[in-house]
Amino acid sequence: MKLYKKMKFIVMIVIILTCTLLIQCHVEATNFSVKPSTTSVTEGETFTVTINGIGLTGKYNITGSNVTISGNTSTWIENTNYTFTCTTKTAGTATITVTPEAVADSTTGVDQNLASQSVSVTVKAKEQPPVQPEVPTTPESPTTPEKPTSPEQPTTPTATEPKFTSVNRTMYATGDINLRSSWSTSSSATKVTKGTELTITGTSSDKVNGYVWYRVNYNGATKYVASNLLTSTKPEEKSNNANLKSLTVTGEEFLPVFDKETTSYTMKVAEEVTKLEVKAEAEDEKATVTIKGNDELKEGENTVTITVTAEDGTTKNYEIKVTKLVGEVTKLGLQTLTIKDTSIERMFKSDVYVYEIEINDVESLEIEAIANDETATVEIIGNEDLKEGENIITIIVSAKEGKEKATYQIKANKIAKEVKKAEETKPIDHKIYFYGGIGALILVALIIVIVYTIRHRNQEEYEYTDNVDELPEELPERQEKKESKIDYFLDEKEENKNRKGKHF
Repeated sequence: MKLYKKMKFIVMIVIILTCTLLIQCHVEATNFSVKPSTTSVTEGETFTVTINGIGLTGKYNITGSNVTISGNTSTWIENTNYTFTCTTKTAGTATITVTPEAVADSTTGVDQNLASQSVSVTVKAKEQPPVQPEVPTTPESPTTPEKPTSPEQPTTPTATEPKFTSVNRTMYATGDINLRSSWSTSSSATKVTKGTELTITGTSSDKVNGYVWYRVNYNGATKYVASNLLTSTKPEEKSNNANLKSLTVTGEEFLPVFDKETTSYTMKVAEEVTKLEVKAEAEDEKATVTIKGNDELKEGENTVTITVTAEDGTTKNYEIKVTKLVGEVTKLGLQTLTIKDTSIERMFKSDVYVYEIEINDVESLEIEAIANDETATVEIIGNEDLKEGENIITIIVSAKEGKEKATYQIKANKIAKEVKKAEETKPIDHKIYFYGGIGALILVALIIVIVYTIRHRNQEEYEYTDNVDELPEELPERQEKKESKIDYFLDEKEENKNRKGKHF
């Protein structure tokens, strides 16, 4: 009995280990991770970040600080890796965060509750060219007072040409200044603006009229300027980017589909709508966005203005012409959308107008799009003659008389044949071999334990049978009782025999 319990305990331990191994293998197969191509770059340089979505299917949102992200910041990944490019801005740390949204196991379809992951990259400042030390000036005569510093050029020319020591460094104008054709203010001047970059080729050994003069190279010509009008510190450049990165109206659709270069849009709203929730994000983090005209909507036409002001003051206006209709309004759109061999049907929503999918090596896509209005027409553009890379498919839903339209856009990324072949022949992760070997060893150990247990048990039974003859047949007490009973039955038999003889 004890042997049976031991065997049962061992079998249970082996089963638990095997189940743990299988669960671990499954977790490894559906591992979500984010990895940058480098951990350190110089400001202004680019690097890539790869999202590992093997074994998973779903949407991933990408955000970052101190970087500009190229491509989509919200992408759909199906059991593959996705790589995007980031451009650093200033020195410090660049952080990229990837947040899974509605991600499921590619094999079982079970939803995965995955936490967001962030990676950081150190951004180093650009190396500035070494600044040459100022050439010491010759002490002035104690009887000659030095003229006060002024942002303007000296007015008294000198008769003799000063000596210049050759140097080679970059400096910048401290304001709007004049570059002279000689070291005299009576010479012709070329005006340059604040922050203009100049290459210094020489500096005067002596002060001329109280100033050290620089000889500079500007547009291939030699010019002269007083040293106090230049600085070695590069002025901070202000961005003139006044573009929008994104523009949405909660619960509503405008036409055409948003593009940062398109500044005019139209939309219609129902009679009960009095205010619109407009969300606008600038492309440049230092730009500001103001929204006007999105509340107290009146019947008829209203104008919503979105103004983007760049860091340097440049402005750009985006307008949405909003027509407020009287009476009940049914919003035109698609009721269902399916594309063969894709999962777009699962993520489709009537009020979501932009999608991104991965497709196989096919020439065209079979698309079924049904409008929510039986009288509306549906036009599909761009689903044939698909090329490798990104393909734009447009689905336009038009009302019967053309008074209303709804436009859906699908970015279909067609995997190149070479990439697909490489993925199909991709070697199995060495961890699978490792865990598979452990599983095989556990199975072999289990078989050995079972065989050994059975053989050991049979051997004990055989040993027990061989020793039976050596044991006394019965205990002394039982043997004595048995003999008394035998005597009793023999006596009774003899008595019966005698009675039978007398009878005859």
